[in-house]
Amino acid sequence: MDITSNFSKEQLLNMFLSFYDTDYWITKIRTLQLLIEDEELLKKVSQDEVLKKFDKEKLKRSYQYELHMASYHSSEALFGLIFAFLFQKETPWVYLTEYRFDEFNKLVGDIKERGFASIIKEDEIPKFIGWLFFPGVSKENFSEYEKIEKSISFIESYLKSVARTLSDKKDYNSYKHGFRGLPIKSAITIQRQEANIPPLESSGESSLYLDFDIETKNGTPNKRLKIVTKTYSYKTALNIIATNTQMIKNIVESRKHIIVDKATQVNFALFFDKEIKDIFHTELKDKPFHISKFQIK
Repeated sequence: MDITSNFSKEQLLNMFLSFYDTDYWITKIRTLQLLIEDEELLKKVSQDEVLKKFDKEKLKRSYQYELHMASYHSSEALFGLIFAFLFQKETPWVYLTEYRFDEFNKLVGDIKERGFASIIKEDEIPKFIGWLFFPGVSKENFSEYEKIEKSISFIESYLKSVARTLSDKKDYNSYKHGFRGLPIKSAITIQRQEANIPPLESSGESSLYLDFDIETKNGTPNKRLKIVTKTYSYKTALNIIATNTQMIKNIVESRKHIIVDKATQVNFALFFDKEIKDIFHTELKDKPFHISKFQIK
């Protein structure tokens, strides 16, 4: 279907770049982090006329839950921008308004499996990532271009890891669609029968939600209900959101400076010294026999 508008492509792009709030997730998660980790601040907040009737641990749990879900939100925003500038670079705002989530989820799933080679010719990937996250930068105008090359390599690997996280987001869907996911503190231990085999453990802040398996009996598909407990770490969410925000800033603010402000100098976040394992490492992984998702059917 054709789209008509009183606005030119240039006007839409300039408006989008000018008003996109690249600081949204950082300001949100920093506030939540302070409420979780600063006992004095939490004590002060919990004395509020409305909040004083709630247990402080319950308040802290809700902040951790919100922060965890914000990591999905920022990841969706990052991939949305990537796809918008890949498929509709002149009018990314229109793409973000029109795209269907089934198409979006398939693109993310493909990246999880095969990286950017699933949507871009392999030999064009570094050029696209460089253009998207470091527009206008070249070997001729940036003396330390090897830092850009290492950053491009990191971004490609990082986005594949985020795609893996974003492909398992039923807890996020249960949160944003009707708030049917329940924030809980879970502790499950499974003692295995084999002698001298440590038990499997699942404990910590978790999301409790319902899901279904499809079973076919006599040629007829049936839904089998299951209860899922998914443990998370808000510290991992902090790492993901901080990294996502740096990348979103590179995409949006650099173009704002170049296209809207006509600036002669643009600042970029570089990732040449980043390690994927440091971003996704959490205290949960310190437990060698920990399980992060537990299902009861």
